[in-house]
Amino acid sequence: MQNWRLTGSDTAGAIVGDYETYPFTVEGGEVRIRLPFLVDEEILAAQLTEDGWAVANPTEDDPGSHGWGAHADIDGYYPCWVFPDAEKGETLFVFPPKDYRGSSDERITAAIGELAIDHRPFLGQQSLEEFSRWLPYLKSAAR
Repeated sequence: MQNWRLTGSDTAGAIVGDYETYPFTVEGGEVRIRLPFLVDEEILAAQLTEDGWAVANPTEDDPGSHGWGAHADIDGYYPCWVFPDAEKGETLFVFPPKDYRGSSDERITAAIGELAIDHRPFLGQQSLEEFSRWLPYLKSAAR
């Protein structure tokens, strides 16, 4: 496993590893990480399905995205999404933050439901672990 460190702030900057760097922002209640490659959604879906993840396939209304999570959701609300951008040759990987700050800037991990309402998300250790969890899938589905 790589040793990740952050540059910039913990809401906008870059995730820097031993051999690679990924720009990120935390906005709109989401962690958004730019991957410097296109993700082949069919390959990603096949890998995730094989490993038991519920996968939302792109629709006619939203053909440029792909979501997944632990359980099937009839409404298609999944926590993890990729948005490939062929023009830029990159993919935006989006997932909910796992780290939050309270009003006194104490760090709270994995805020859930109403607990998260009064807290500010940031990219911390738990979110880095979530990124590390999905990066092998994303890389193996790279075009």
